[in-house]
Amino acid sequence: NEHICASAIYYYDIMDITASGPAFRQKSDTEDGLQPPQYQWDWFPTVFGCENEGPMLQDVGSVDTREGRLLTWPNVLQHRVHPFSLADPTKPGHRKIVALFLVDPNIRIISTANVPCQQREWWAEA
Repeated sequence: NEHICASAIYYYDIMDITASGPAFRQKSDTEDGLQPPQYQWDWFPTVFGCENEGPMLQDVGSVDTREGRLLTWPNVLQHRVHPFSLADPTKPGHRKIVALFLVDPNIRIISTANVPCQQREWWAEA
């Protein structure tokens, strides 16, 4: 487990790319206090947005990405970036991002200062 609490993506440069962005979903857990009478789940798709006996995942929605936009979300949400392509295939295009991950501050992360050198050739120099 990486102990990631939240994620962020900053879209700092977009050129000649079709509209797209991340879609979000979250797990629905019926085990916590949800005990309707047997076989009375007809309300479930309306309330939770997922089918009975299907995957327990609610689609939360998606966001269009624009240059200069910063998106952040908690790690309880799963995300998937929709496909994108060049708006004009005869021209070059790109989408440049910076992705950041907030790690649980209560979990100690090993520093590179405490990890021995991983390349044998460098051992003699250390």
